[in-house]
Amino acid sequence: MFLWDLSTRKEFGVSESVKVRFQGDFFNLPNHANFRGLSTDASSLAFGSISAAGPSRNIQFGLKVQF
Repeated sequence: MFLWDLSTRKEFGVSESVKVRFQGDFFNLPNHANFRGLSTDASSLAFGSISAAGPSRNIQFGLKVQF
């Protein structure tokens, strides 16, 4: 499988007692197709066909406030 994940975080001080953290998570960042489920049964009509694929790109963002 060809999966590249990336996570970035940045924390900002809003005041002396309040902090805000922004976070971004990227799963399968290049959105590369990961095929699986290859049929290897030579007697089958579906020989060599691919029946499934891995997960596509997923992006999530988060915001955390600490006080």
